[in-house]
Amino acid sequence: MAQHHISAGRVQKGWTAEPAIEHLRRSNDPPSGMEDATLRGYLSDSYGVLQSVDSEIATLRERLAQRIRERDAIRAQMDECKGLLSPLRRLPLELLSHIFVDCLPGNTFIIPHRLSAPLLLTQVCSTWRRTALSTSALWCSLKIEMGQRDEPRTHLTKAELMRTWLSRAGVRPLSLHYADNRDGVDIVPDGPDMLHILREYLPQCRVLHFFALSGETLGGVRFPYLERLDISVVFRLPRDFLIWTPCIESLKVSWAHFLYLDMANMPWENLTSLHIRSIHRPRECVNALRKCTALRTCTLELNRNWDAEVEDKTDVPEKVVLPGLQFLKLATHTSGIFDAIAESIIAPALKHLEISSLFSKVGSYDVWSSMFIESGIALETLDLHSIQPPFDTLEDFINMLELMGSLRKLSITGPEANDPFDGRTDEFMVRITHSVPGPYRCEPRLLPNLEELILSVESEPFTCSLVTHMLKSRVVTWPEDPDNVATVALKKADIRMHSGYEEDKTRRWTVSCGVIAEELVERQPWERY
Repeated sequence: MAQHHISAGRVQKGWTAEPAIEHLRRSNDPPSGMEDATLRGYLSDSYGVLQSVDSEIATLRERLAQRIRERDAIRAQMDECKGLLSPLRRLPLELLSHIFVDCLPGNTFIIPHRLSAPLLLTQVCSTWRRTALSTSALWCSLKIEMGQRDEPRTHLTKAELMRTWLSRAGVRPLSLHYADNRDGVDIVPDGPDMLHILREYLPQCRVLHFFALSGETLGGVRFPYLERLDISVVFRLPRDFLIWTPCIESLKVSWAHFLYLDMANMPWENLTSLHIRSIHRPRECVNALRKCTALRTCTLELNRNWDAEVEDKTDVPEKVVLPGLQFLKLATHTSGIFDAIAESIIAPALKHLEISSLFSKVGSYDVWSSMFIESGIALETLDLHSIQPPFDTLEDFINMLELMGSLRKLSITGPEANDPFDGRTDEFMVRITHSVPGPYRCEPRLLPNLEELILSVESEPFTCSLVTHMLKSRVVTWPEDPDNVATVALKKADIRMHSGYEEDKTRRWTVSCGVIAEELVERQPWERY
């Protein structure tokens, strides 16, 4: 044992402390016989000491692991104790219900998925499950889609899901999105039919979206709470369908036999938003606006030539007055529609105008200028999407812009080969460039309040320096002078000029925070010929 203590002390002291072999560390000389014996003796002593140290380390590690397990167990018990004392356990169930409702996605229909609210809330604990199932506000929104490839058993499952889900909503108003992509109505034997369940809950709906539905399902149904309705590809609508919607405020109709309804008795006066798409009788559509005295937004996407309709030339109807209309979007692929609508309506509160037509002009300057002047329109946003120039000449377009002194955003875009300036892009850039105030009289500045400019033009030739100069003239604020008006600074711009000389490139100018940037970017596939 004494021998071991001496060896252990020697090992702990280390062989480097031996003065007789210190020189070996500073040279490459081989050890002498005595030095060799000393080193081998150190190694022999070290094996035993190392084994003893390793054994002690293992013992200490086991003790440490045991203490860590004891610590974790104590912490777990403390956490459980804290949980039992948590104020959440005293949270009133009514307040918990309100919190659950706030977990729902806003302004959208709820897809029944186990990993999203409200189904996710039912999987936490029994208390949460009971609370979620008894909170009717969690089950007021649902999106159901019937697939063409669904098996009959899937139809049965979805039907049961709809009935169970909506029954939990109690008497609350519902928001329901239903899309039926099946070829026909399939009634599952010994199971509830989806359309029968749908009819059961339709009178309770406040928001309703239909897609690919037979109008026969809607026959005889009244909608006392319905405020927003979106129907697409719905055929054979009952003639009295919309008569029983006294609270309706928003209506969107796409590819439905809309104008075959009882138009005279519909509650038009309640509508604040109207979107009609792909209706075959645009004149009747515009006439339907006469009763929409509360309308604020209107979108008309029409697909038939106005002149193709039979018209009594001796009977000139009064213009449609829309006192509260602020947003108007017009879209068509045929000529004459835009002028006919502009001749038919007066909209003094119009702020946002969007016009889309790939194959026709907006129309006549005389017609549109008369509408703006007669209505006293102070337009703030103009969005044009077309291949052709909006009016017959660039001068007509400039004159039209002169009537839009309050315009804050101008967007002119289109698909490939669009040329809204009829090959006179440079002239347009010069015309919207602000002159520098000085002793010489200059023309009134066009669009003095413009803050955002978006252009996408397929045009040649064009001069890059004119675009840059125009932007430089508009990113500053010009003060008012005796011969002009004050202007505001351009805050945002995105101008893309495509030229046949650079088939794979697009020259782009942007403005952000008063900084003008110009670059040559790769042309996107959809921008090429």
